[in-house]
Amino acid sequence: MRVQLLVIRFIFLLGCSGSAVADYKDDIGYNRLVAEQGEMMPNGSGIPVTQGEAGGDPPVYMPDVTIGELAGKAITDKSGSNQANSTSGHATSVGKQFYGSSTSIAPAINTVNIYDANGWLNSDYLRANSSSSEPRSVSDRIANHSWIGDSSDDSVDLIVIKRLDWVIDNDEFIHAVGLKNATSTNLPMLAAAFNVIAVGATDGVHGRSTPSLAAPYVSGRTRPELVAPFSTTSSATPVIAAAAALLVEVGHAVPSLSSAPATSNRAASTIYTAERSEVIKTVLMAGADRVTNNSTNPDSATPKDITDYRVALANQSANGLDVRFGAGQVNIYNSFHILMAGEQNSLEDGGAAIGSYGFDYDPAFGGAGKGQGSNVTGSYIFSTGSSPVMLSAALGWNVDVVNNNGGAFLGAATLYDMDLRLYDETDGGHVPVAESVSAIDNTENIWVQLEAGKDYLLEVAPKTGQAAFEWDYAIAWQLTGLIDTDDDGIPDIQDVDDDNDGLLDVDEVTQHGTDPLLVDSDGDGFDDAMELAYGSDPTSGGSSSTPADNVNNNGDINGDSMVNVVDILLATRMLLGELEPMPEQRVRADMVPDGVINTGDLVRIQQLALGL
Repeated sequence: MRVQLLVIRFIFLLGCSGSAVADYKDDIGYNRLVAEQGEMMPNGSGIPVTQGEAGGDPPVYMPDVTIGELAGKAITDKSGSNQANSTSGHATSVGKQFYGSSTSIAPAINTVNIYDANGWLNSDYLRANSSSSEPRSVSDRIANHSWIGDSSDDSVDLIVIKRLDWVIDNDEFIHAVGLKNATSTNLPMLAAAFNVIAVGATDGVHGRSTPSLAAPYVSGRTRPELVAPFSTTSSATPVIAAAAALLVEVGHAVPSLSSAPATSNRAASTIYTAERSEVIKTVLMAGADRVTNNSTNPDSATPKDITDYRVALANQSANGLDVRFGAGQVNIYNSFHILMAGEQNSLEDGGAAIGSYGFDYDPAFGGAGKGQGSNVTGSYIFSTGSSPVMLSAALGWNVDVVNNNGGAFLGAATLYDMDLRLYDETDGGHVPVAESVSAIDNTENIWVQLEAGKDYLLEVAPKTGQAAFEWDYAIAWQLTGLIDTDDDGIPDIQDVDDDNDGLLDVDEVTQHGTDPLLVDSDGDGFDDAMELAYGSDPTSGGSSSTPADNVNNNGDINGDSMVNVVDILLATRMLLGELEPMPEQRVRADMVPDGVINTGDLVRIQQLALGL
């Protein structure tokens, strides 16, 4: 019997331009990585992929293979039901973003299998309509799903997401799934699955959390896990999928990144440790940007940025993420270097102090292993140097779904509960610094500033009181130096006014359109706050309204309707750097309007005060 599904397709169609492509590639660190790696840059070559599309009725889900970006690629209709001579604009746009020869960051992906979503859910791949059949075995490594769905039956939804979780864990088949383009709760398919990478947009306008199904698929789990700089999740999801493809390519091409033995999936593909699903997911999450300064959104004229990550209590999830942005905006430059730093074992597995970048995969953890048993802690020690650093660490593991008896899923899904904690071990101490201890998620994350000259312990441990188990996990991390644009002693990542121009960063991005890292965004010699106080446009150096046109620069610095000795004293202190004036005070004091307070302004204020 065919499972009846209500499949809802994202209606937004991506429209790309050349400048937009360059912008998003800058924003996610891709262009920086290309400049650094040159001919060694990974490009997705040799990575077979899946693209799922909601075809409608009659089904139309195939991309237009005649366009230049997709021409010549081995694109196959795996469902075989696409309406003759018809193509999907949505599928074409997603395909360009995922594997297009100029739009994608993985332009050398060549083998692409396209499925109608209902066919993919049923006989074409997942076989959710057959309790006695396993999902089909394929060699594909990455799947992109820019569609959402709901069967209106919890039991059917559970069948789908359990099968998907099983496939990801057993076949190391990574799935990037988009979230609903709204602020409402997500639909079960496919956001409720544990082992997927759930993707949102950097503007935060998408579904959050998970719907309530049977345990462990409970409500309130953190979604999204990553975002990309687009206005829709249809566009953001294939960017994450393409980033995963680059990392899988690297992990497969450089087996020496880990000394652990390789495994294989049901298609007999060799899978090295550095390309496992848990490793790729945690490496992407640890490398993500929690604060961004995007050039623009490719499908929006208004830049969207993360400026207040986890600042409000309401946005803080129990697993250390932000409920709007997950781990933050994907940064392939950071994630590439985390992966290339190689596997670094815990102390329990014979490791030593870890480096500034790296990952570890522990195949046996939880205390219930055979023989000598599996570890009950995973300990990673490191020290900070002469400057403070920011630690970004992501721990992840797959949910365990049981499948026995020749493909009959018994329905048991187990979420092992692991915690991630950070301690200050300086001078023999053991002082708690941070922790991530969600009881319902399968990732734990720590993002915290660390002091210079300290010794630290990053520890993975099963939830206290949990029965012993044997399972695997991956952990990835990066320690990065802190940028302080205005040299005020507060790192940009924590500073609410990075350029110290008197305007809050969040207001510069959301209200004024100015650059939070530049005092003078348009480079016209007048800083942003002064231009706003004058009524000038701080984003256009050629704006018709300038400080010279404004009559408020009258020398009355304190605004008491008089120019007197008080204003002389205030101007003198401003000139000597003893007083940081408010923007409107600077406007009133700038008697010779040039954007700065100098001796010419002081002389003119003295003359007015003396009646000269």
